[in-house]
Amino acid sequence: MDQTTNGHTEAYLKRQAKNIKRELGIPYRKALEQAAIAAGFTNYQHFQNQSKTSVKRKRIRIKPAPDAPSPLVISLNTFGSRKPVERPNAKMPLVTHIELGTILKEVRDAADDYKRVKNAIGNVRSRLDDWVAGEYPHHTELPNEVFFNIYYGDTGTPTDYSPSDKRKNELIALCQKAKTILGQHYHDCRPLRGLYQKLDATVKWIKLWPEGRKPKGYSSRGQITPGSLVSLKVTVSP
Repeated sequence: MDQTTNGHTEAYLKRQAKNIKRELGIPYRKALEQAAIAAGFTNYQHFQNQSKTSVKRKRIRIKPAPDAPSPLVISLNTFGSRKPVERPNAKMPLVTHIELGTILKEVRDAADDYKRVKNAIGNVRSRLDDWVAGEYPHHTELPNEVFFNIYYGDTGTPTDYSPSDKRKNELIALCQKAKTILGQHYHDCRPLRGLYQKLDATVKWIKLWPEGRKPKGYSSRGQITPGSLVSLKVTVSP
């Protein structure tokens, strides 16, 4: 008899066994046998065997999608890294890298004064900078003047010291758009999932962005606080 069909669980049989032990004054093991028999099993061992059979699952080996490349990832050595960096065995169009870089730079520049977001999104663009270099290793495909500005360089985005809820939602939407673009051009693999996690961390810290932050070096009244370094521009008449 199948345990699942009868709806009996091990916890149920043990509760019944405790009641039988208390009522009849017999050892717990014998009470457990009687509880199993009352539930329709030959004995408690029969219940355990049926229980193990019912929870067994055929192990299925997950295979890569038919259109996934082999190997799924490629290792590349990067400057300043102690170990090789993994990237998907794929090549995203250069114009898409530029679009993605513009998105990430806007988030990073907006959070220039908030390290939680700045560091999280910085990790994403640093890794993608490695990927695009690996995907386009020849200067004829990717000139240096283009490469250096894809994921780095200024966008002119002003720093948000205390963004409104509307602005936070805009930055979160940019992170979600970045994930969508990545998913459209890279197959599922460990390096891609790593970037997803970093983008999720960025979203988390955007949501937790403290309110009322002020530019460093300024008091609540907008005055320069004592001890701040100030650069003065002096004009000397000829």
